[in-house]
Amino acid sequence: MLLLVLLPAAALAQELTEVQALQILRESSRVRERRGRLTSTHANTAPQAAYTGPSVNASFEGAGRTEFFFVEQTFSLGRQDAVAKRQAELATDSERARADFDVGRMQSRMLVEFYRLVHSQERRRVILDGISQQERLGEIVKALEEAGEASQRDAFMTEQNLAELRISLSETEILAAKSRGALADLLGGRVSAEALRAKGTLTLAQDLVPLHQALEMAQANRADLQSAITALESSRLRASSANRDWRPSVTLQGGIKRADVGDRLAIGPYVAVSMPVPLPRGRPPRASSASVAEGLIRERVSVLRNRVVAEVQVARETYRIRRIAAVSYRGSVLRTARELKESALARHSRGESNALGALESLRAALGAELRSLELQAAAKVAEIEFRQVLGKIAP
Repeated sequence: MLLLVLLPAAALAQELTEVQALQILRESSRVRERRGRLTSTHANTAPQAAYTGPSVNASFEGAGRTEFFFVEQTFSLGRQDAVAKRQAELATDSERARADFDVGRMQSRMLVEFYRLVHSQERRRVILDGISQQERLGEIVKALEEAGEASQRDAFMTEQNLAELRISLSETEILAAKSRGALADLLGGRVSAEALRAKGTLTLAQDLVPLHQALEMAQANRADLQSAITALESSRLRASSANRDWRPSVTLQGGIKRADVGDRLAIGPYVAVSMPVPLPRGRPPRASSASVAEGLIRERVSVLRNRVVAEVQVARETYRIRRIAAVSYRGSVLRTARELKESALARHSRGESNALGALESLRAALGAELRSLELQAAAKVAEIEFRQVLGKIAP
């Protein structure tokens, strides 16, 4: 009967690996919306047409009857078109890098929730196994109490420990539900919060690279820094363009002229060329504001570089400490606790020790298992955060 109940739940389970979750996130509405803002920015910053259309003109002079019919067109002789196009390209590149940075943060958030769910699933498995083992020994302690070979306190401590385990199981289920909900929110309608399961382990994948190498990686890969550097290049181009306030252009006119010549009306061609000549008037006003803007962006880039250095140092040190703690605990305390548990269970099965001694060893081993999982999960989160500050989300 229990198998029939469990089968539908297993069939409905939606199991995702880290790679699959990342792919779904990349195709989610959240990422599409963020990328869509990039298209909007590109449309808004695209340079307008450099040339206006020609104008048609007609003029009439009453004295002597002179008429002009001509077309007029103004052409720019400078590099303003190329400058405007380059500025639009830089604006798009800067926004694309900013979008990459935002998407990277989404990916890090998703991975943190993914491995929190892995941790909750592993914790649930360990607790269920501990409940099963302690229930069997609890029955033995209860029988010993009835036979007068165990005290009422021993039986109470056994029941209390089982109750605490069941509470821990309930709390673990709540944590798992929160992680599933957060993942469903990030990944969109393609996943179900009720059926979602994370397929993965808490094994660490990121090597602890030397600090100088980590700083080089962050300087090269951080999308937010690349966005700021691109914005600085655009501001420099804008300031350079503002210093050349005069924009040389030429206006061409061409058409026909009709005029009274004696007693007849003569018709002939009409051509004119004009070019504005600048007058010296000091530094263009636009140059000052452009220079100030460039200085502000330069300071912003400097602040961001310092922030990246600090973030890399902190994240790397945090990951190093978490990694050492997890590996050390697993190799010493957890291994010893497992050995003691197996030894105690073996002695109990041979009748060399009572159930209370075996129960105490079970409790100690279970506590070590749960603590080891907690340390591994903390190290995994530190690894994800370290990868994020390096600008390298995927392992």
